[in-house]
Amino acid sequence: MHQLALDLNQRRLLVRETRPPRETTHDEVQASLVAQHRALRANIDSLSRCAATNARDTGKLAADRAGLAADLGDKAAALDVDAGLYATTNATRQVHGAMQKATTLLPTPYTLHTASYTLNPKPQTLSPRP
Repeated sequence: MHQLALDLNQRRLLVRETRPPRETTHDEVQASLVAQHRALRANIDSLSRCAATNARDTGKLAADRAGLAADLGDKAAALDVDAGLYATTNATRQVHGAMQKATTLLPTPYTLHTASYTLNPKPQTLSPRP
């Protein structure tokens, strides 16, 4: 768009400069066209630099995004491993707890007192009744 404005301004200047010598005048219109040409050229150069900066920054952002996506993938994989280990550990605890319950139901030096297991220092023996 700015290039179109610059081209239009250049054509106007060219038309004014190609007039016969007696019609060529350097008046306010000519000075305005020259000033407009300089301003348009400066704006186009500035916009070109901004576009180059934006393209460079976009490339850097894309590279950073790819790095973050890879990091996220690593973290998700680590979470899956941790969840698997937790499930295995939890299942092992459940099996271990079931084994403890099964073995404590057998006659042992442990006796059941009000829903808790306590160590009986001396196993009780049954003596014959008098």
